[in-house]
Amino acid sequence: MRYNLRTLLAIGVTVAVATSCTVRTDQRDDPWSADPFSEEEQDTVNRGTGAVPTYQQMIVAVDELFDFDPTLDPVKDAQQNATAIYQRILGQLGGSGGAGCGSVSLTDTSVTVGFGVAPGCKTLAGNVISGGVSASVTKSGSALTVSLAFTRLVVNEQGIDGSATFSTSSGNVFTVDASIRSGSTLLTATALTVTGEPGAITVGGQASLTRNAIKTALTFNAVRWKKGQCYPEAGAVAIKQGLVRTTITFTSDTPSTGKVNVTILGKTSTSKLKAYATCGV
Repeated sequence: MRYNLRTLLAIGVTVAVATSCTVRTDQRDDPWSADPFSEEEQDTVNRGTGAVPTYQQMIVAVDELFDFDPTLDPVKDAQQNATAIYQRILGQLGGSGGAGCGSVSLTDTSVTVGFGVAPGCKTLAGNVISGGVSASVTKSGSALTVSLAFTRLVVNEQGIDGSATFSTSSGNVFTVDASIRSGSTLLTATALTVTGEPGAITVGGQASLTRNAIKTALTFNAVRWKKGQCYPEAGAVAIKQGLVRTTITFTSDTPSTGKVNVTILGKTSTSKLKAYATCGV
């Protein structure tokens, strides 16, 4: 087939216009892309989304000891509050001192709980816990502090070893310092805030995780979940690792889907939180 010059020019213009009008979508602009982030960005996202369930399940375990809405009463002394923790655990284990699942003992202002070897116990709240935890209660002025030691504790498949302190002057708003290890990851918190309300818990403040000698800073902003939910339903976690800054935002769909919005450099994609136990599977 032969074309004259005018026809060839027309074809060239058409191709050029069509090409210039084609929208190029790289993976960073496409929220459904299989790989929307660089390797460093993806590592930051993985660390952040992996840390959320560990911090959440640590708080879930503590809520089994003393209900955040609330079991503790700062007006009462340390002995009375230790007794309240003891009675709370007895109820959650469905028995008295081993008549149900696990065992619990009270000595002065200290409570020791054994959930047994895996799979351990399923509490009345539906949480599956193995390992052990001890709680020591002290009081100074109006401040009540519970010092916790976790020993091979596994909460809904999240391993937790280490220690934490929960301090309160109200009974439902706590300042938390923690140093816990989950697998090869060290998680620390300084002045994290945990607020209890009927049926829900909200977390705010600073925390971090360290793995393979790399530290990742986390800032919890009104991260809220209802008791019994796998994942938070509101709030956000800001993540900083080196020069990479990321924000994970939870929505009302997150508890049922595990999906969160991840924002890096003003661009938002969809990611999924770590699956664990029956969550996210």
